[in-house]
Amino acid sequence: MKSGKISALVLLLALTTHPIFSQEGETPAKENKGKISSAGAVYSEYLGLENFNFWKKMAPSGRGEFLELSFDIVNKTDVNIPLKMYIVGFHETDEKIESLHRKYNEYPVWRTYDMDAEKKKIVFFHSIPEIAAGDVSAWKGKEVPEEQKTSRWRKPVYESFIDYVNYIEQNPDAGIEIPLQGMENTETKNLQSDVYNVVSKSQKTTVWANLYSRRAATQRFFNHVGIILYDTEEKKVIFRQFYTINDKMKIR
Repeated sequence: MKSGKISALVLLLALTTHPIFSQEGETPAKENKGKISSAGAVYSEYLGLENFNFWKKMAPSGRGEFLELSFDIVNKTDVNIPLKMYIVGFHETDEKIESLHRKYNEYPVWRTYDMDAEKKKIVFFHSIPEIAAGDVSAWKGKEVPEEQKTSRWRKPVYESFIDYVNYIEQNPDAGIEIPLQGMENTETKNLQSDVYNVVSKSQKTTVWANLYSRRAATQRFFNHVGIILYDTEEKKVIFRQFYTINDKMKIR
């Protein structure tokens, strides 16, 4: 097992590569569900994620769309594993800090390309349980500028992907409690809310969930989704997997 906290350098290097990581028994997304890739992963010999599927669905209100998910958490041991879970979805752009200027003024031939001028930016974020953008900013010690609070164009300011991952892993108790049963004295357990449904049986827990993307002028939808599982007895993250949605998804 690996340490729960990610270093910025390691994760950024992982996110700049494109190979697909998969674990034994994992089912990739199929037709109309987008291609998936993963980075910054943590796996455990004690459990696995199987039958992972996701699809897009219109919200009944017509004001947004859902990214719906389903997957199985499989217990590879005979004993109960008490877990807390986060499901995270966000849209991250590849915008460059100098993009507007460099659109009309290219780098001079004597200057090499400035990798530091690139910046990935989260433009919207949703999670289960929900994490307020201000909570992560406060955790980093940042204050929202006064003009942003009063501006008619005010929008949430999202921190970096790494900040969200580290925030979650330092605040695991806020996650959803997920029973993962072993072999003895098992029973069917069902946990429900408006955004998830969890059914736990012997050695397997099945999760259905949905993340909401409010309709906006940019017409953007989630392009990253991830699952983080925290072992409350071991007090560490024992599973972390993020997927990049590369293709446009059709509504089911």
